[in-house]
Amino acid sequence: MNNNLVALGMKAESLGIYAVESKDPRIVYFYNDGEYAICTKGFVWRFSEEEAEEIAEGFRGVTKSTVLKELREIIEDVKYLRKTGVRT
Repeated sequence: MNNNLVALGMKAESLGIYAVESKDPRIVYFYNDGEYAICTKGFVWRFSEEEAEEIAEGFRGVTKSTVLKELREIIEDVKYLRKTGVRT
């Protein structure tokens, strides 16, 4: 992961934002208070929890997309963390 994204991820975690490093070192995912973001160098894509689920579900058949696969996994992680009381 590039140094700027590492610093951004560490800052996000210190603020209580769930940050996940992608397998692709140029991407970091964030979740906070019902909102997701995908961050790359110079670009941030923000969307609501509902939009994220629609995107992940709508492209379920696209198996070659690392971003969509990871987004689905992160949504499941957030649901689990919410269910166990770790995240709100």
